[in-house]
Amino acid sequence: MEQPFSQVLPFVRRSKVIDEVDVGALLSDHADIREMCDRVEALADRLLEAPDHDERSAIADLIQSRFRKHVEITSRFLDRVFAGEQLRVGAGMLRRILLEQVAIGMHAEDVGEMLREKGVDDSRTDMLSYMLRCLFDGCRRLLDYEELAFLYLGARRYTPGARMTLEQALDGASH
Repeated sequence: MEQPFSQVLPFVRRSKVIDEVDVGALLSDHADIREMCDRVEALADRLLEAPDHDERSAIADLIQSRFRKHVEITSRFLDRVFAGEQLRVGAGMLRRILLEQVAIGMHAEDVGEMLREKGVDDSRTDMLSYMLRCLFDGCRRLLDYEELAFLYLGARRYTPGARMTLEQALDGASH
């Protein structure tokens, strides 16, 4: 006679459902970064008008604080939603996000230093404009990639509302 519990059933890990609360902080942060990008782009467009040191320093502070916050919020989202997952394709996607964040973070530090310089002479204005444009373009591309990656990696785990919110953020991000 076979014992009722003699068969060992494999442990099945239930993946966490991803709801609107899970994506809320992330998308709020993405909106903040997109707003920062708009301000950086506006400054890049006005560099020939020689914005004053206080304005440039304020933008430098904004860039550095917002991007640091972005890295923290993204890390918390990844830990909460994808920690412990065995991702076949996703590991490379997540690694790319982290590497892009490091690269943009380093670029943001360089841009911040240059913006804080007392006087940016005409010979360096073009270089600063280029650096600012690379920064906001890189940030926007990173946000789009993150949102696409999270949609893919979360697959069927999103509630309909969370999926719609994430898709709307991505649709509204076109520049």
